[in-house]
Amino acid sequence: MMIPPAYHERVTVADGIRLCLRPIVPADKANLQSGFQRLSALSRYRRFFNLKAELTPHDLRFLTECDGIDHAALGAFELNGAGSEGDAVGVSRYIRFPHDPTSAEFSLAVTDDYHAKGIGRLLLQRLLAMAAEHGIDRFQGYLLPENERMANLIKGIRQAARFRREDGLVKVCLPTVDNPASVLCASS
Repeated sequence: MMIPPAYHERVTVADGIRLCLRPIVPADKANLQSGFQRLSALSRYRRFFNLKAELTPHDLRFLTECDGIDHAALGAFELNGAGSEGDAVGVSRYIRFPHDPTSAEFSLAVTDDYHAKGIGRLLLQRLLAMAAEHGIDRFQGYLLPENERMANLIKGIRQAARFRREDGLVKVCLPTVDNPASVLCASS
């Protein structure tokens, strides 16, 4: 898979941390696994809604073998002093709903040692732009009710985002562009 230059950038975030933001590719399996090991049990639970101990080979195939249109994932990779990439320290992803091609499920995770550095914000902003370019009007996802940090991040990026309780979770609906008319969520 060729990585479009528009989705590949080097950034410096809080504390002078240098990262490469780019689409996830199949060769990223090891770096994704290393990054996953850096997630605390709580962060894993918030992302997967279970106490996932490791990523299986099946998980790694699913998480790294994306078409970039209907299933896209952006990673934030550490850069060492020489500019070489290391572990994935953040990943955002969307998967288009087959029954509603203008809507997609989304997710976001950042390793605990990189929380509150602006990485989640960058990843979600870039993912929203990528999805809009591919004809996706809105994201849907679920949060645990106590995950206020993620809810606040989403509200800070899209004021038009909507939250509602559903089956013990919080369903999040947010437009890919800041347009309140596109935030109405279909039931998935």
